[in-house]
Amino acid sequence: MFDTATVELLCHPNPQMVGMKIPDKFTFKKTNGEHDFASSIIKRGMEVSGFFNSNGRTDITYMVPVKGTSWMVSLHENIALIKKEIENQRQRLLLGAIILGLVMAVLSTYAARKISSVYEKIIEKKNFDLDKSLKELQILHKKVTIQKQEIEAQRDYVTQQRDKIARQNKDIKQSIEYAKRIQKAMLSSDYILSQIFNEYFIFYQPKDIVSGDFYWFRQFDDVVFVAVADSTGHGVPGAMMSMLGISILNEIVTNCHTSPSQILNQLRNKIKLYLKQSHESETKDGMDIALCRIDLKERQIQFSGAYNPLYIVQNNELKIIKGDKMPVGIFIREKESFTNHTLNYSKGNEIYLFSDGYADQFGGEKGQKFKTKNFKVLINKISGLSMNEQKEIIENTTT
Repeated sequence: MFDTATVELLCHPNPQMVGMKIPDKFTFKKTNGEHDFASSIIKRGMEVSGFFNSNGRTDITYMVPVKGTSWMVSLHENIALIKKEIENQRQRLLLGAIILGLVMAVLSTYAARKISSVYEKIIEKKNFDLDKSLKELQILHKKVTIQKQEIEAQRDYVTQQRDKIARQNKDIKQSIEYAKRIQKAMLSSDYILSQIFNEYFIFYQPKDIVSGDFYWFRQFDDVVFVAVADSTGHGVPGAMMSMLGISILNEIVTNCHTSPSQILNQLRNKIKLYLKQSHESETKDGMDIALCRIDLKERQIQFSGAYNPLYIVQNNELKIIKGDKMPVGIFIREKESFTNHTLNYSKGNEIYLFSDGYADQFGGEKGQKFKTKNFKVLINKISGLSMNEQKEIIENTTT
């Protein structure tokens, strides 16, 4: 056995030859008549049969690479060695016959026949062993050929499956990218906020290409509705729920007098209707949402939330207005109506609406969850900075 990388013998009947490197001068005559260097054939890991010449000896040789390794198996029988051994035996026989003939003419004939018979059997055995070796080599070659065919068939199948999956992934990704364009078009333009607030920021970073989270704005003169929601599911299912939520909100909010709690009540009813939800059905999809009605003239905020809270920083103090512990959708312990909270704000107050996506992120050196506790600390830390500075810090903060 050879190593194709180093052209060294890894295994040999003579232990002293293990580790020996095949010299470049040794040649190999292929069965098709071509000549090449043995070391070159070994390095290339070629499957060949022919005559291997080294140090004046010639072997009938068949070499085949071992799949998945840098090994090459070589099976060979030395013709010259066999012929030489037969010739030596014949010479000994002749020498013995001459000596015995000089000693005893009668006995020499008998002895010669006996000795000849013995050595003929030896030769026959050698020939038998050679035939046996050749047959074993043929059997091994056949097995190796079958295994090679099986491996190639498996490789072709795996390649076909890989290419099929790659095509499917490409088609799916293209579809999702197109869905992203549709979802992005449905999200409210932040132009509304830019016309109302001197400073604001939106941090929107989908986990996948599309997202179940969404933000939504609507303005009626001095009244602005702002919402941040987290739909059930991730990726495409979540994105479909988010687009349904945006469509229903646009349908519900037709004037400035509707309170956030009324909007969430109607949003819940329509989601249950459109998704055909009942307490007996398996469909429990919905969304968590924080919704504000901001009266710019009266400097008043009305808030209603489904799980999601409202954070407001006033006089360097973080206040939390909690939402109801029920989603917008079917819920076994749902209340008749969402709670409507009213509070006043003044210049310099900072309002934060968000989903649980940021607090649920995993990151940092230990890959730990960020958690709500750390999120509160972060908001306290960055409040008072400019909105652009706050957004940059939020983008670059991990656990």
